[in-house]
Amino acid sequence: ISVLRNDPNTHLLVYINEKGECDDDTFERFQELIDADVVFVKYQDAEQFLKKLLDYKMIYNKIKDNHCEGEVPENVSKELFQELHIGDFSRNHLHTLILLEDATNSKQLRKQDSYINDLLTRCAHTQFSFFIIIHYWKALTTNIKANLSTIYIFGGYSRQQLQYMIYQMNTGDSYRELLQKYSKLNRYGKLMIDCNAQETMIC
Repeated sequence: ISVLRNDPNTHLLVYINEKGECDDDTFERFQELIDADVVFVKYQDAEQFLKKLLDYKMIYNKIKDNHCEGEVPENVSKELFQELHIGDFSRNHLHTLILLEDATNSKQLRKQDSYINDLLTRCAHTQFSFFIIIHYWKALTTNIKANLSTIYIFGGYSRQQLQYMIYQMNTGDSYRELLQKYSKLNRYGKLMIDCNAQETMIC
């Protein structure tokens, strides 16, 4: 919600799960606050959907880079706007949010050479931001772990589970320091780790 409200180039949230429909009560309660279209996609259809979406985004970028918005035929722009869930060419580029729900059981994430794994390493070039929801840290491939920028750890993990996760993260704190912060979490709190800045905070 914060990204959507503060980044004017964000145009779409792609919600990917097994059913291809919303089955999360928390998301349903907050969906009306999301100021962008939300498209639900099944994991089994995710690769085809994302490839098509990226193709349309590349066409949009080419039009913007060449400053030829006024030369695009009406039928082409209409199709482009429909597929990209936008109304015009006003955005400099298109930033897409992709939410992977219950990613622990996703075959696409477990396969090192899957299309989604490849996209996760090219976010800066494709203007995709991924939000991966998992219960078990082991579910992520080494490739994904190496490319994470921000990690949120909610309460409920044992010391052993937490230690396993922390030793594979790029943080500026020691395990003991992180454990002390984690132990202070309240019921709804979470530990946020900024892997790029190597900073950790409770939020």
